[in-house]
Amino acid sequence: MRKLLLWLCAELLMLSFINISCAGKEGLNIGDKAPDFTLEDTAGHKVNLQETAKAGKATLLVFWATWCPYCREEVPSLVKLTNDYASKGLKVLAVDIGESQKKAASFATAQGVNYTVLLDKENRVAEQYGITGIPANVLIDKDGVIKYRGTKPPAENLLPQ
Repeated sequence: MRKLLLWLCAELLMLSFINISCAGKEGLNIGDKAPDFTLEDTAGHKVNLQETAKAGKATLLVFWATWCPYCREEVPSLVKLTNDYASKGLKVLAVDIGESQKKAASFATAQGVNYTVLLDKENRVAEQYGITGIPANVLIDKDGVIKYRGTKPPAENLLPQ
């Protein structure tokens, strides 16, 4: 019982830390240019947002964490989006906020994640995008313009055809 209570307190503390660290900035709006960033993926490779756009890809950024139950529920739909739209020009980048490489990689492997998981260990990108809660989905077109922001993945009519 004591271990459960300690675990719950640690999770609540982490949740409050993320919300506090990301709450100070207003979010970006639809039509705004998406700020560029470079983060490492779970294999240690650097991924740059502008390079993804240069490859002619629309990008769905998904801000999340392994402890978030709503983020966990979203994984199957993100796997399906990747299966259905990768060949049409969509790149899914899941930005894990504040967790270790080991934790994010282990979760991704266990859940059969088929999209790129990036590590925002210092919450820098989440803050840059004005993320105040997770999951948060941001669809960026191939020109680097934000086309959608929401708690769920975008509707099909917004995705590359």
